Amino acid sequence: GAAPQFVGRWKKPSTVDNHRTDEVYGYAFQCGGRGVLIIWAPNEDGDPATWSAKIPASVQVFNIAGGSLQEKQIELGESPVYLVSEELLAQDMGKQVQLQLSP
Repeated sequence: GAAPQFVGRWKKPSTVDNHRTDEVYGYAFQCGGRGVLIIWAPNEDGDPATWSAKIPASVQVFNIAGGSLQEKQIELGESPVYLVSEELLAQDMGKQVQLQLSP
C-alpha cells in the first residue's frame, strides 16, 4: 500500500511451546484495509531443524519477488514470505498463523 503503518513485531502464537521461537522473525503492517505479516526463519549452519508455518485460509502468501505461493503449509527460511489478508488485521493475523519446528 501507499502508506503502510507499522503495527509491531510478530508475537508468536501461544500454541508454540518452544524456546527456539526466537529463531523466527516477523513484522506486521496495516496497509489500509489489508493486514500484512512478513516472516522468515534463517537456519543455523549445521542445524537440520526447520520452521514451517500453517497459513489461515483467508491469507494469501507471496515470496520476496511477489510470486503467489499456493501452499498453506510454508517452510520458512532465509527469504521472507509476505502474508496478506483483506479479512484479518495485521495484529490479528499473527495469532492465526501456526508455527511448527521439524527436526
